[in-house]
Amino acid sequence: MTVKELYDSIGGNYTGALELFMNEKIVLKFALKFKNDKSFQMLEAALAKKDWHEAFVAAHTLKGVADNISFTKMHKAAAALTEQLRPEKEIDNMDLFNALKACYNDTIAKLNQFEMIQ
Repeated sequence: MTVKELYDSIGGNYTGALELFMNEKIVLKFALKFKNDKSFQMLEAALAKKDWHEAFVAAHTLKGVADNISFTKMHKAAAALTEQLRPEKEIDNMDLFNALKACYNDTIAKLNQFEMIQ
């Protein structure tokens, strides 16, 4: 699997990442570093505690991280949840979070798979 194929499989924008980082090795370095980002775990914990402010901050951070490394699908999912959380009031519909969680889990699994075959 190539780095471009990895990006395609997770709904990322490989061309955008390559334009930004100017080198495929750097694109891959930052893509794999995403596994160490704790924004999603912070979001999940904040939602469990019903801490809407912290959930908003974590979703917003995840949105930015995903955008910075051109993980387009995740960026869109995090952006939708961020807007739902923006008023920092209780949310009763977890559909946007569940969509983001599915995207996140798929991305992490594919990053791990990519790393194993390299």
